[in-house]
Amino acid sequence: MIVVLILVLVICAAGVCWGNNSIKSTVIKVHIEGLSPQLSGFRIVQLSDLHGKIFGRDDRRLVSAVAEAEPDIIAITGDVAGRESELEGLPGLAGELVKIAPVYYVTGNHEWAAGLTKKIDRIFSEYGVTVLHSDYPVMEKGGGRLVIAGIDDPNGPADARTASELEAEIRSEDAGSPIILLAHRNDPDYYSGLGVSLVLCGHAHGGIVRIPGIGGVLGHGFSLFPQYLDGLFDLGGGVRMFVSRGLGNNGFEVRIFNRPELPVLILEG
Repeated sequence: MIVVLILVLVICAAGVCWGNNSIKSTVIKVHIEGLSPQLSGFRIVQLSDLHGKIFGRDDRRLVSAVAEAEPDIIAITGDVAGRESELEGLPGLAGELVKIAPVYYVTGNHEWAAGLTKKIDRIFSEYGVTVLHSDYPVMEKGGGRLVIAGIDDPNGPADARTASELEAEIRSEDAGSPIILLAHRNDPDYYSGLGVSLVLCGHAHGGIVRIPGIGGVLGHGFSLFPQYLDGLFDLGGGVRMFVSRGLGNNGFEVRIFNRPELPVLILEG
């Protein structure tokens, strides 16, 4: 009986270890109103909520998974680190990702809370990652245009531009191009009513514990079975929000039935 119990515990421990360290690539096709034919099929790989997580030596498994997805751009939607020790692998990861595709990063709540934003900005900028503090580069291909906008997390400066203020600035210069907004929080109240096509965010870690067939269990503040933990949501008015389950864990958090996720979003006109 003791041997059986030990065997069961070993199997459970191995399952939890695998479930927290193996990457699940999720392909999502998203219709974008007004997307030009030249940009149909545009691929975005999203990295969210790393929290210093490293997948194999020199992050080889994560870099390989990103490369296999053949992205046009890579979007990092906040919480890459929440403590100084979690910055160690960031230069190497950034240096490899920029070899695959242009990389864009927006802040999460943990970077601001830990006072790490300036250090992270410096690392990313040094290795060629574009840091978006309420900014918006434009992708162009064969005459088609797509705006990639990014806003800081609300934990940031009190005078930072809101999503609606950033949208107004974009529309003053570009009246018709679709806007993809990179953010961090999964709260739809931040994005309802915006004139953007798609918001990419994370923050919720997929509910940390997931029940097969039901979904995520825990929200922020330990709320049970909240909405908007993962997947694609229609917020009305043509706005959609995609919430990544993220890649890492915060502190002693352990994922249960919730493998680290690498979303691959394919835009279709």
